[in-house]
Amino acid sequence: MTGSSPALAERPSPVTRSADWMVLGLAIVALMLGWLLRQQALYATETVQAGGLQLSVPAGSLPLGSNDTLGLLSPDGMAVRVNQLPLPPIGAEGGEGLVASRALKQAQAFDVYQAIGSQLADVAGIKAGILEYAYVTTGETNFFASELDIIHGYEALVPQGESLYVITLEAPESQWADVEALWPRLIESLRFSEVVQ
Repeated sequence: MTGSSPALAERPSPVTRSADWMVLGLAIVALMLGWLLRQQALYATETVQAGGLQLSVPAGSLPLGSNDTLGLLSPDGMAVRVNQLPLPPIGAEGGEGLVASRALKQAQAFDVYQAIGSQLADVAGIKAGILEYAYVTTGETNFFASELDIIHGYEALVPQGESLYVITLEAPESQWADVEALWPRLIESLRFSEVVQ
């Protein structure tokens, strides 16, 4: 028999193997560069001011059409909001009271709202409450939508004089890791032009 058998098939030459390794190496380098660019875009911030408050937000954020003191939407879909509200009535003093009051108010505003956790923190030198929450929303523009979106976020409740500043960072549940990565930096960046106790 003069035919060749599959077992005797030609082996790739050393040049072909090294070319395969070079292609694999280039693919790995390209993936790493893409990841680095995404990290840089995710963690790039710019400083904004709203109602006597200064904070760092994701770079390239666009204004939200909202009634918030400040409402921004980051390029990757995280919402940053600042609201200056009247301080709640007596009985809601301190971080725990502020968190409980806010959670009750939000539970009335959203059909399916859940306070996940809370803690006390020092924010811009002021004792504040931090609230982690989630709520379910449907697209307001499509009343027949069959898919529900879970929004997951944090709120810092910072009393300042007669006002309560509510600083919010939230995003769809699929982006929760991005929210968790940005939240500490956003809170650390908060500065009031004047601290009033």
